[in-house]
Amino acid sequence: MNWTDILGNVASGGLLGLLGTGVNFALGYFQRKQEHAQRIESLRLEGELHAAKTAGDVAVAREQGAAGAFVASQQAEANIGRSYKWVEAVRALTRPGLTLLLVLLAAVLRYSADDATRAYIDQNIIVTAAAAVTWWFGQRQLDRSTTSWGNKTAGASVSTKS
Repeated sequence: MNWTDILGNVASGGLLGLLGTGVNFALGYFQRKQEHAQRIESLRLEGELHAAKTAGDVAVAREQGAAGAFVASQQAEANIGRSYKWVEAVRALTRPGLTLLLVLLAAVLRYSADDATRAYIDQNIIVTAAAAVTWWFGQRQLDRSTTSWGNKTAGASVSTKS
């Protein structure tokens, strides 16, 4: 073996070592890049999960608040007790009476007004009357429907008061 063979072997071994180091570095780079992408995706999914959990917690809190308000209003109603028949009749007719008055007032104003006032009424008062009627009487139907659906799904026989 002469000096040129020895130098050639050293050079080729060095080059192979450098090539191996470069390949190892490149593979490590791509592995870290993939790990970072997986971590980013994991954080994104955790964020979505947290957002969904928060939305669920808000919905539960809203429903618990509504249920608490409903129970409190029913207890307040029960605490009023019995009174004269005419007082109970006035109390029972307050909501329907106000609704009828609101609808009649909107109709009278609508058909007796000039064009500018009619446009104002069309945009505001009619919407308000529709919202009141829907809110006041729609809630009763919603309660009935919810109770009916709950009875069917739970195999129960709960009845509504209204």
